[in-house]
Amino acid sequence: MEGTKSLEKGRVSKKFAERQASIITVATRMINRRGVSGMTLAQVAIELDMTPTAIAYYFKTKDDLAVASFLAGLSRLQDIIGAGIEGSFADRMLGLIDRYFGYIARMDLGSEAELIAPNDIRALNAPQVLEAYADVFRSIRAQTFESLAGPGHHQSINARTHLLLAQLHWFAAWRQNMYPCDYARSGQRVGEVLLNGIANPACHLDRQWLSQPVQAREPGEEKAKDAFLQAATELINEQGYHGASVERISARLSVSKGSFYHHLETKDELIAACFDRTIDILQATIADVEQRSSSGLHALALLSATLVHRQLSGEATLLRISATSTLPEALQPRVLMDYNRIAVRIASIFSDGMVDGSVRPLDSFVAAEVFLGMINTSDELRYFVRDLNFDIALKYYVEPLFLGMSAIQ
Repeated sequence: MEGTKSLEKGRVSKKFAERQASIITVATRMINRRGVSGMTLAQVAIELDMTPTAIAYYFKTKDDLAVASFLAGLSRLQDIIGAGIEGSFADRMLGLIDRYFGYIARMDLGSEAELIAPNDIRALNAPQVLEAYADVFRSIRAQTFESLAGPGHHQSINARTHLLLAQLHWFAAWRQNMYPCDYARSGQRVGEVLLNGIANPACHLDRQWLSQPVQAREPGEEKAKDAFLQAATELINEQGYHGASVERISARLSVSKGSFYHHLETKDELIAACFDRTIDILQATIADVEQRSSSGLHALALLSATLVHRQLSGEATLLRISATSTLPEALQPRVLMDYNRIAVRIASIFSDGMVDGSVRPLDSFVAAEVFLGMINTSDELRYFVRDLNFDIALKYYVEPLFLGMSAIQ
């Protein structure tokens, strides 16, 4: 009799775990496409043909479900990292990239569970999720970089770890441009760019190029509106689309909500204007640095220094492409198309550099995406690098992309 009860309990527990896992799977998919605020228990219930009350039996609140989804996704990422191989620095770093890109290929073909995008982790602000992400960071740092340097290199190792982890997450922004069967090939090329850098060793990289960012352009005629766009951009980068409320934007500027609506009619109009502003800044900056540069490498150095400086200083801050997943789905295609055009434009600079001999022969499309991945998360360096300033960011975060990741200084 007791054996029968134990068996029934085991079946119930197994069924509970399976249902819980299916709920997390659906929630993860929604978070990746709509952000945490865009995922609701009611929508998850509809997709699973359940009632919200039934969902609440497994997860009492939406935040509980979001936390469980992040923890499950980060656990899968830890499994990818943990399956490491012994060998040289190059073997370890390239092995990690290969495992990750291979997993994403299988995921997109439906044979692996979906990883969760980290875009809303800070907006969710759940201690256990933040600690799980910190554990992922520590695992990559320990497995890939710590054996290369002794004491005193904490800033260097953390900056490079952030750069590598950023490239893994960034793949979500550009993998729609290829077939899953080509992910492994792209991963190899990402690894090659990171390992050996983009500068031709025969061409001297003048560090003065990196230390002299181009001055940010002045706001347009409507300075008050530009201030709203700047505040909204900062909030979206920090907290996602839904976290950037009109109230919070107005509070950051110490103005009334009425002032907001004097310049912009709706929140979606504001978000579209933020992206347009970012694309406008990128286009203007690219044109500016090309006029000032003597080679493709010179242009890339000026461009990276200028954009990273803007992200760190808060001067003409750019909206991160990783924020796209938190936008209303109707806005996402146009935003992605504009960013793809910027990537093509930057790829042409890489091609120019290969023609003039200042850039190593490499895949210009992949190199442009690696470059944009570095820019995209540069404003998050402050969370990982102690006593961060612009000079430290250049030395330990930007220069490795030009000279290669293995040259720990």
